[in-house]
Amino acid sequence: MVRLLFSFLILMSMSAHASAAAGDDLYLSSAQKAALSLGLKAVLLKSDGNVKKDDAEYIVKSMVARAKFLASQEKRAVEVASFEEFIELQKNDQLYQNKLANIEIETLLEVMPDPLYTSRSERVQRRINKYYGQKLKMGQLVAASAFGVTFDFANGSEAVKVEDFQVYVREKINAYTDGFIQRMTKDAHSPYVNLVAKLLKMYFELLPTSQKAEILFHVMQLPLKPDVNQVFLTMIQNVGPQMQKLVQLVGRHEAIPAEFAGIFQKLESQGQPVPWSEVKKIVSPEINLDDYSYFEKLPLGVGTMAQTHRVQKKGATTDSRTTVIRFLKPGIEKLVGMDHQILVQIANELDSDPEFKKYKLPSLRPQINDVHESVTEELELIRTEKNQIEAKGIYEKSIPISFSGQKNILEIHVPSAEIIGKHKILMQQELVFGKKVDSEIANYKQAYPELYPAVAEKITELWFDQAFFKTGFFHADLHAGNMLMKVTDDRVQVNLLDFGMAGHLTQQQRDSVLMLALGIKLNNSGLIADSFSNLTRYPLAGEQKNIFANQVAQRVQQIKAGVETENSIEAWALWSVAKGLDLHYEFAKLNRGITAISRLLAESKSDLSFQTIGVNLALKNKVAVMKALSKQKHVTYGDLVKLGLAELQSRRSTPASPAVDVESKKVSAPIFASVGGATNRCVSLF
Repeated sequence: MVRLLFSFLILMSMSAHASAAAGDDLYLSSAQKAALSLGLKAVLLKSDGNVKKDDAEYIVKSMVARAKFLASQEKRAVEVASFEEFIELQKNDQLYQNKLANIEIETLLEVMPDPLYTSRSERVQRRINKYYGQKLKMGQLVAASAFGVTFDFANGSEAVKVEDFQVYVREKINAYTDGFIQRMTKDAHSPYVNLVAKLLKMYFELLPTSQKAEILFHVMQLPLKPDVNQVFLTMIQNVGPQMQKLVQLVGRHEAIPAEFAGIFQKLESQGQPVPWSEVKKIVSPEINLDDYSYFEKLPLGVGTMAQTHRVQKKGATTDSRTTVIRFLKPGIEKLVGMDHQILVQIANELDSDPEFKKYKLPSLRPQINDVHESVTEELELIRTEKNQIEAKGIYEKSIPISFSGQKNILEIHVPSAEIIGKHKILMQQELVFGKKVDSEIANYKQAYPELYPAVAEKITELWFDQAFFKTGFFHADLHAGNMLMKVTDDRVQVNLLDFGMAGHLTQQQRDSVLMLALGIKLNNSGLIADSFSNLTRYPLAGEQKNIFANQVAQRVQQIKAGVETENSIEAWALWSVAKGLDLHYEFAKLNRGITAISRLLAESKSDLSFQTIGVNLALKNKVAVMKALSKQKHVTYGDLVKLGLAELQSRRSTPASPAVDVESKKVSAPIFASVGGATNRCVSLF
C-alpha cells in the first residue's frame, strides 16, 4: 500500500504537549478528520460515473493547499470549562450526522483548522496536555494504524493522487473485516460460523469502493483505538438493508457465539439516522411545515429502512393530535439494488463451494431471494399501512394476566396509521408511549420477576392463535425491539410496532404447516410429502410429485433406522430445498416470525417454549386440527390415538387407547416439538 504520511496534520494538533494519562479515548482532530474525509470524498466522487476525474483530483489538491495554508496561520484559541467538553469537541459528532456524499467540499475545508484548546482550570488544562501528549507519543503510528492516512509535505505530497486513497479504502476495509472474522471464528467449530465468515468476507470485497469510503467516513467517528466489534457494528450500519437484515438473522442462530450475537442484534435498535437537513428535503415537498407547531429534528426511531419523527399540528391538543411521521430513508432503493446484486453473486459462488456442500448446508440463493422479497415489501408504504390497519383489528386486545402473585390486564395496542403527503411517501401514525421492553422490565424485575415471562407468553399465544387458527395473519418480526411497554398499577400496556414485514397464511397453508408438523411427529411420509407440496410456490404434480414422495419415504426410513438423526421441521425444510423445492415465500416469512417470537420467549426467561404454547393451543383447537386431518388420506386411526385426538373421530366407534389420557397427559410428544428445531431456528438458512 502507498503510505501517505499526514504527519503535518498530526503535529499541527499535538506539538508542545507532554506525556498523557492512560484510559482516555483518543480521537482524530477536526483537521485530521476533515482532511481524511476530503480524501474519501474524492474516492466517492471518482466512483460516480457522472463525475469527471478532474473533479476528484481537485478535492485532493484543495485539501493539500488548505493544509499548507493553515500551517502558516496562528491557531484560534477555544476555551473549555471541562475535560468532558474538550472530548466532545474532539469527537466532532455533528460532522457525522450526514452521509459523506451529502457533505459539501467547502464544509470540510472550513472544518480543517484545529483550534488551540485552553482552560482556566489548571486541572482541566493538565488533562488536555496529557491527552495531546498521548497522541504525540503514539505519533504517526496512531494515524497510520488506525486510519492510515498522513501526508509528508516535505517529500512531494502534492503528487498524492485519488488512487492512493482508493488503495487505502480497499485495504482498510479488508483489514477491519479480517480482524472481526478472526475474532468470531477463533473458538468456533461450526461450519455455519465459517459460512457466515465467508459471506461477510466476500460481501465487503464486492462492495463498491464508494460505499466503502462512506463506511470509513463513519468509522472515523470512533476512538483511534476502537474495539473490533464496534468497528464492525459501524460498518454494518452503513451497508445495504438486505445485508443488515441477514446479519440480524445470523445473530439469532445458536452456532453464533454470544458475544457476536449481541453485536448483530444491536442493529435492531441502532440504525444509522438520517440528519435533519436531509429529512427536511424529504418532507417539505409533501407537507407544509408551517402547519405544524413542531416537527422534532431528532428522530424518534431509526430502523434499517425507515425513520420516524414526532410532530404536532398547530391548534391540536397534545393528547389527540400529536403524531409520528414515518418515511423511507433516502437512497434506500439504490442500496436495495446494490445489495441484491452482490448477495446473488455470493450465493451463486457459495452454493457451488464443495467445502460447504459436504456439510449439507442449504442453498443460499433461495434465502437471498426471500430476504430481497421482504425488503422489497417494506419499500411499499401502502402495504405497510394496510398491514398495520389489519393488525390493529386483530392484535388489539385486553387480556387478563397473572404474574408474581398479581392479577392485571395486558393491553395490546397497535397504533393507527395513514399515508399522507403530496406524493404519498409519508406515513402518519398515532403517537404511543412507553419504553423499550428491556428498559421498562428492568424497573420491575426485582418486584415482579414473572412479569416479562407472563407478557411474552400471552403475546406468543395471541401470535400463534391468529397465525394458525384464526385469521392467518402474523407479524413476521415481532421481537422486543418492535415493542414499547408501559407498566401501571392496574395494567401492562404493550404497543406493537413496525408492520413492514407481515404475512398472511391461507387456510391451506395453515393446514399444511400443521400437517407437516404432525407428519414429522408421526414419521408419516405421505403426510410430509403432501404438506410440502402445498407449501411450495407452485404445487408439485405428476412425476415431480411422485419422485419427491419417494425421496421423502426414503428419508423417513433412514430416520426410523437411526441413519438420519435430524428430524425437525428445519431439517426437513433444508433437505427439501436441497432437493429443489421452491418453498413459498409466506412459509419463509412464517419461520422468520417463529424465530423472532421464540427469541422473545427466550429473552423473557419463560419456562414455556414456542412448541409448548403451540401444543396447548392445538389442544384448545382440536376441532380445527381434526378438520385439517379429515382432509388427509394418509392419517390413520392409530395416528389419532398417538396424538391424543381419537375421541374427536366421531366416525369411529373404537374407543381411544387406555394408555392415552388426553386430559392428564395431553400430547405425550408435542405436535409442534419439531417446529424450528430445539431453539426454533428459522427454516431458512438464517
